[in-house]
Amino acid sequence: EGYKEKAIRKTKENPWVPLGTLVTTGALTMAAIRLRQGNSRKFQVWLRFRVAFQALTIFAILGGLYKYGQANLEENQRIMEQINQQRGEKHLAMERAELEQRITDATKAHEEQQLL
Repeated sequence: EGYKEKAIRKTKENPWVPLGTLVTTGALTMAAIRLRQGNSRKFQVWLRFRVAFQALTIFAILGGLYKYGQANLEENQRIMEQINQQRGEKHLAMERAELEQRITDATKAHEEQQLL
């Protein structure tokens, strides 16, 4: 998976993060423009917008992590159930083989006692 494909996949998984990044960058750009114009009130307003947009972007990141973590948790639980089922089947097969071996040994011992 290349950089472009990964970026597209991540954008599809959580579209709010790239959008928040663009809006935050836009607010920072507007703040820089207002600073160059010498308009300190508008500069402060755009810096406050930047902080707000940045906070929303961070919440979007955390929300995406939570969502991904829940999906990953469900997948891990499903895999663990499969593994436990396979272990159980192997354990039953081993017990069955041991039981059959004990029956075979008991049958041989019984036959030997019958011969005596």
